[in-house]
Amino acid sequence: MPRPQDAVIADANLVARAAVLIDAPRQAVWDALMQPDSITKILPVTEVISGFRLGEPFVWVFELAGEPSRVEGLVHRVEEGRLLAYEYTDPHSRDVLQREDIHHVTIELSDEGAGTRATVIQDGNVSPAAQAHAEGGWRLSLNHLKGLIELPRATAETRAEKKTPADAGDKGRPRGRTDTASLVIAASADAIFGAFADPDSLMAWLPPEGMTGRALEYDFREGGRYRIELTYDESIPPDLGKTSARTDISTGRFLALAPGKRIVQSGEFESEESAFAGEMVMTWSFEPSAEGTLVIVTAENVPPGISQADHDAGLRASLGNLARHLG
Repeated sequence: MPRPQDAVIADANLVARAAVLIDAPRQAVWDALMQPDSITKILPVTEVISGFRLGEPFVWVFELAGEPSRVEGLVHRVEEGRLLAYEYTDPHSRDVLQREDIHHVTIELSDEGAGTRATVIQDGNVSPAAQAHAEGGWRLSLNHLKGLIELPRATAETRAEKKTPADAGDKGRPRGRTDTASLVIAASADAIFGAFADPDSLMAWLPPEGMTGRALEYDFREGGRYRIELTYDESIPPDLGKTSARTDISTGRFLALAPGKRIVQSGEFESEESAFAGEMVMTWSFEPSAEGTLVIVTAENVPPGISQADHDAGLRASLGNLARHLG
C-alpha cells in the first residue's frame, strides 16, 4: 500500500516493533491469529488464498493504489500458542519501486497477568519512514486483533450479567456482516469517552455529512436506553430514510461502559422494511497512541439493507467529525 517516502539507507535493516495487551488467554489469541477468516479482519487484506502452515507459502490478496495485488510469503517457525515467524516480499517495493524488499516478521505471545501480550517485530525496513509506517500498521492490526477477541467476550459477559434477552432473539437467525473503521484522534481517551456522555455533544459529531440529529431519549449508563433520530438534509434525494422518507430512528441500550476504554451498545432501526431489521452491536474502543488515541468502531450483525460501502463511509465520516469536534 502507499507509504511515506524518504531516502533509502544503503544496506539498512531497521526494525519495527509494536505490542498490545489483550484481555484473553494466550490460546484464545493464538487461535484467532491462526484462523484464515481472522486474517482479513486483522490485516488490510481482502482475501486469504492460503494461511499460516509451517514450511508452506502463503498468499493474500489486497488493494494497492486501487488495483488488486498479492502478499506472498513463507512460514519458517511455529510454536503452538507462543510464536509465529514468517517472511514476505513487500508488495509496494515489488509493484511500485521495482525492487524486492523482504521482511521477516515474528509474532510472539506471552502471559501477562490474566491476559496476553502480543508483540510483533518486523525487520527489513529500508528507511525511517518505512520503519514508522510498519510500526503504525502493526499497531493498528494488533488493535484489530484485540477488538476481534475482546469485544465479543465483553458483549457476551455483559449480556449474561444483565440477563439481556438479545441472544434469545438471535436464535435461529443468521448473523449479518461486521463493518469496522478506525482513526487516530488527537485527544485523550477520557475526552473521547466524554463526547458520548452528553446527547448534545453526541449530536454535534455523530451525524454524517448531509444529516442532522437529535436525541429523543438518552440515558448514558449501563443498561440505559437511547432513541436517536437522524434526518437527511433537503439537498439529499428523498426516500433514503429507513424509518420515513427522510429519517432514520434507532433505539437500543448501553450494554457496557468502561470510561476511557470502551463503549458497547445495541441498536435497531425502527423500520417496516425487513432488510433493515435486526439488532446490531456497536463497539467503540479507545487505545493509547503516540499521536493521541486510536478509536476503533465495530458494527456487528449489520442488516443486509445497509450497503457496506455506504456504512463504511458513514463510520469514517463520524470518526472524522469526532476528531474535528475535539480538535
